[in-house]
Amino acid sequence: MRESAHKLLILLGIAILAGCASPERKVLRRVDQLRADARFDDALDVLERFLARHQGSYAGWRSRVLIRMEQDRRADAAREYARLAAALSRHAPEVLRDVVLGSGGQWLTSDYGALARCGPAGIADAAFFRDALTPKPIYPGSDVLVAVPGDRVAAAMRALPGRLGAESAEVIALGMDEPEALVRGEAARAALRLWRGGTRGDDVAELVRRGLGDGSPEARRALLRDLTAPGAGEAAAAFPPPLSDDDPGLAALLAAWRTARSAAGDAGALAEAARIAAVSGGLPRTITLAALARDGGGPPPPSPGIALDARATVVSTRAPGRPGPPASAATALEEQAAGAPGAERLAAAWALARAWPRTYPAELLAASWRAAAAEDRREAAAALSAYDPADGGILVTTVTADGDTLVRAALARGIRGWTAGAERGAALAALLRDASPAVRAAAAETAASLADPDLAPALGAAFDAADASTKVQVLAALAAAGTGPYAPLARGALADPDPAVREGAVDAVVASCDPAGLEALVAALGDPEPHVSVRAAAAVYLLVGGSGSPPVPPAAGGG
Repeated sequence: MRESAHKLLILLGIAILAGCASPERKVLRRVDQLRADARFDDALDVLERFLARHQGSYAGWRSRVLIRMEQDRRADAAREYARLAAALSRHAPEVLRDVVLGSGGQWLTSDYGALARCGPAGIADAAFFRDALTPKPIYPGSDVLVAVPGDRVAAAMRALPGRLGAESAEVIALGMDEPEALVRGEAARAALRLWRGGTRGDDVAELVRRGLGDGSPEARRALLRDLTAPGAGEAAAAFPPPLSDDDPGLAALLAAWRTARSAAGDAGALAEAARIAAVSGGLPRTITLAALARDGGGPPPPSPGIALDARATVVSTRAPGRPGPPASAATALEEQAAGAPGAERLAAAWALARAWPRTYPAELLAASWRAAAAEDRREAAAALSAYDPADGGILVTTVTADGDTLVRAALARGIRGWTAGAERGAALAALLRDASPAVRAAAAETAASLADPDLAPALGAAFDAADASTKVQVLAALAAAGTGPYAPLARGALADPDPAVREGAVDAVVASCDPAGLEALVAALGDPEPHVSVRAAAAVYLLVGGSGSPPVPPAAGGG
C-alpha cells in the first residue's frame, strides 16, 4: 500500500513539473520528438503555429533553421534565418554559421577573397588559411595524408594578404613551394601585394625575388605584369627583372614602364632599358625605344634623325645578331617606322609622334594606322594602350576612330594601366558609350576596377544596357577591387532578373566590407535561387559574425 502511494506521488510530481514547463519548452520537446522520427514537415508546422503566438522565441526560430539544415536545404535555411533576424530585430551569428558552413563545416574556396578582406577576428586569420592548406589524414589516426588541391592553394594565394598583413607571409610562403607553376605565380603576386601594402621585411622581399627567379615563365608572367600596374613604380624599381630572363618581351615592357616614370636624369634606369632593348626583339623592343626616346633628355630634334642625349645612344639599333654600330633611339625608330613589319612599324610611328609631335605630326601615325592590316592594328593597340597618353591623345584619337571592334576593345582594357586624371576619365567615358557592346563591356570592366567616382554615371548607364554575361564580368571586377563609389550599382544588381548576375552582385556588395550593404544582403537571403541565398548567407555572416548582434533594419527580412 505504501509502495503504491509512493509511486503515485512520483507520478503526480512529474505531472506537476510537466505542467509547469513553459509553452516554449513543451513545443521544443514535441519538435525534438518529431525530428527524431524524421517528421520534419510536421515539426515545422508545430513551430509555425507556436511562433505565430510567440514571435520573440529565439529557440523556436533557431529550430526552424536547424530543421532545414537537417533536410539538406541550405537555401531554405538561409530564408529561415532571414525570418529569425527580422522577428528578433538582431542577428544571431552562431545560427548563421551553421547555414554558411553546412554539414561539411568548411568554407568554399570562392569565399576566400571575402574572408581575407572582411572576415572578423577569430573567423578568418592566418591560422585559418594555414589550416586550409595543410594536408589532412585520409581518416582519423592514419599516417597517409591527402594532398591539398592546387586550386584551393591558388584561391588562397589570390585572396591574400587581405587585411591580414604581415601574419600572412608564412602562408604565402607555402604557396611558393607548390609544384604547379601557376600556383607559385599567384603566391609571388600575393607577396608583392603584401610588400606594396607596407610589409617590407626581408622575408617578404625574398618571396617576390623567388617569383621573379622562378624557373617557369608561367610563374613569372603575371608577376611581371603586376609590376607594370598603376602605382607600381616603387615596387618595379625595388624588384627589377633579371636581364637573363627568358621572357625578354615582358622584361622590355617592364623596363619601358619604369623608364617612362624615371626622372630625365636617371641614367641608371635608361641604361637598364637600353641593355634590355639590345637583347630583345620585336614589338617590346620598339616600346622600350619609345620610352628612351621620350625620356632620353635633350631638346627635340629640328628634323628627323637628330640624335638624342648621349645617354640614350648606348642603344644598339640592330636586331640581335646583326652587326652595326650603336646609334640613337630616334634613328632606330625611324628605321622601324620605314621598314619594320606590321605592329612594329605602327609602334615606331607612335613613338616618334609621341616624342617629337612637331616633326612627326599625328597625321603620319593616322595614315600608317589606316594602311595597316587589322591583325597588326590589334596587336599594336593592345601593347601601346597601356601607356599613359603622354602623346597628347594621339593614340586615343587614332584608335577610337578605328572601325575594328577588337582594336577599340584593346584600348578599353589598356586604359586600366593609366594613372588617374582627366584624360583617363574622358577616354573611358567615351568608350562606355561606344556603339559596340563588346567595347562597352571591356570599358565597363576596366572602369569597375578603377573605383573612379567620376565614372559612376557612365558605368551605371553602360551596366544597365549590358547583357547578363557582361554584368557578371563587371561585378567580378567590382568584387576584386571593392565597390567604392559603385556601391549603389552593386546593390541594385541584387534585383537583376538573371540569377547569375544576382550571385555576382552578392560578392560585389560584400567586397567593400561596408555594413551599409547589410540590409540588401539580408533581403537577398530570401532569393528564390538557392545559390544566391546561400552566397548571401556567407556575406551576411562576414559582416555580422564578429560584431556581436547588430540590429536588423526594419525593412530587412521577410515572411
